Amino acid sequence: MTDLRASDLRTSDLQASDLQASLHGLWLPLVTPFRHGELDETSLRRLARHYAALPVNGLILAATTGESLTLTPEETERLVFAVRDESAGPGIFRSASACPAATHARLLDTLDRTAAWPIDGYLISCPYYSRPSQQGLQRHFSALADRARHPVMIYNIPYRTGVNLGNEAMLQLADHPT
Repeated sequence: MTDLRASDLRTSDLQASDLQASLHGLWLPLVTPFRHGELDETSLRRLARHYAALPVNGLILAATTGESLTLTPEETERLVFAVRDESAGPGIFRSASACPAATHARLLDTLDRTAAWPIDGYLISCPYYSRPSQQGLQRHFSALADRARHPVMIYNIPYRTGVNLGNEAMLQLADHPT
């Protein structure tokens, strides 16, 4: 694990203009293949190579469709590094999703642990089950953005989380300095 200073955690490897230039086109939530209950790295690498050769602009890894909840931290790390190894070509935007139930130490620790990973950002959904207020959602995403080394993209999917991030809160978060 890389030792990071607090000041390092507030800066992004990508400048805002570079990130905006990357956020276009077709993004694919990459399925995480399993074999006999374990991560199937051979199939994963084959999928990454396949999509890297197509006009896909981004890959979402360990998505909220269930994989992020079933993968161990070690499997998630293997997933990210294997995809990086196989799809290092231009136009591939890697992102690791985080599916939190709340803003707590475990999620913040995940951001710290993954700070040195070869990803370009986090796709983070609203907290599920806890149904925070709009102000609570703003605090949640602000705390995550303040801690994250990589840019945070908000995934607002109310039918899965039970809470909808409203337009006013989203606009407030768009002005967040990190």
